[in-house]
Amino acid sequence: MGRIFKSKMAVEFSGTTGQVRSAFRTQIHSYAVNGQSFHANATAPQIPAALAPVVKGITLSNYKAVQQVSRKMVLNPKTGVAHPLYTDFTNSALALSPGDLAVIYDIPGTATGSGVTVGVIGDSNINVAIPANYRTLFKLPASTPTVIVDGTDPGINTDANIAYGQIELLAATAPQAKVNFYTAATTDLDTGLDFAAIRAVDDNESQVLVFGFEGCEANLGPSINFLFGELWQQAAAQGASVITGSGSGGAAGCDASPNGTAPATVATHGLAVNGYASTPYDTAVAPSDFFYGPTGSINPNDPNSPFFNYWSATNGGTAGFTSAKQYIPEQPSNSSYQPTNQIPVTPSVVVAAGGGISTVGQTAFDGTQSPYLQPSYQTSVAGGISTTARVLPDVSFFGSNATNASDYILCIDAADCVDGTPDSLQYTAAGDSSLAASAGSNFI
Repeated sequence: MGRIFKSKMAVEFSGTTGQVRSAFRTQIHSYAVNGQSFHANATAPQIPAALAPVVKGITLSNYKAVQQVSRKMVLNPKTGVAHPLYTDFTNSALALSPGDLAVIYDIPGTATGSGVTVGVIGDSNINVAIPANYRTLFKLPASTPTVIVDGTDPGINTDANIAYGQIELLAATAPQAKVNFYTAATTDLDTGLDFAAIRAVDDNESQVLVFGFEGCEANLGPSINFLFGELWQQAAAQGASVITGSGSGGAAGCDASPNGTAPATVATHGLAVNGYASTPYDTAVAPSDFFYGPTGSINPNDPNSPFFNYWSATNGGTAGFTSAKQYIPEQPSNSSYQPTNQIPVTPSVVVAAGGGISTVGQTAFDGTQSPYLQPSYQTSVAGGISTTARVLPDVSFFGSNATNASDYILCIDAADCVDGTPDSLQYTAAGDSSLAASAGSNFI
């Protein structure tokens, strides 16, 4: 494949018989989406036809992708029940451990990930001691991720939270897999995700690539959609499985939030899909939630609770805090509104499993966009939604963010998972499509 060139002024190609230089012009504007400001080209840069076969693409955007929301929790290891660190409203959170995942999804002991290299893509550096705390807490074999920085080191920023969650859930379901964590710094005109993804694919060392960020197709624009369409196609051609989250913004993936940090309150821009996940060359994973029935309480103190069908009232001090008893039926994750949610949620935010139909992901060299074509593997299952365009998601895996009082135990801060007493252990609770993609990657 051709090299990806990035330049404010020109694209250059050097051949064996001489040098070809072709300048292009495009306008760079400032934009505001979801409360964030970023720079991007207003029109698609044109690539001369003579260079098109060797130029993979041009990116001129530092649009920032979305990250998940998390909360601090305290777990009682004796009972397996957790509650918020600072305010205890329900005292009924059910925290998922690696042992719980193994029971719920019937993960065989032989499915360790041994001999497999998984590449995780991000735009922050990490403290490798934090995922090590997760392995220590759950008595998983020690293994340190290899951090590969492409270009400038971005340092540790808030996006490290996504990396920690993904690396830890890979340890939960594939504890012996080797993890390469690719990261890069964001520049004025390109995000670190672009550089890290290019490096991860071009290194060709990973049998599985996990990408947990999201941004709607329309906001990504022609150049970024083109870049990731080409990248995931190259990865697939090299034999790698690309696992992406389908998104956690429901229908509001393209809608702005009121303050730039909270989820959008309404969907006004139509059904939107995650542009990083809408190519035909990746597997898009949607977050699911547990289904306990149309009514009832998940409070373990309620003797009539459906909780007792699937969870032990106490984990009895078992190794790894395992309290799940069997597979738990699932439903789409939807904190905005779901009649079968056990915890009432005022429909004032749009937090739900992402999905829908590609509209503007396929990008030609001249900048024109159209829906990604429907891959052959979807023709027998997506006809009721679309017969021509790529449809998301492909599969689902648990990724709820406490809608039914269940979420993942994660170690995100240095104090997480290490300051426990016999009755109290601080951790970070989270759940979204990025975590579903990482935890489910061992089965896809």
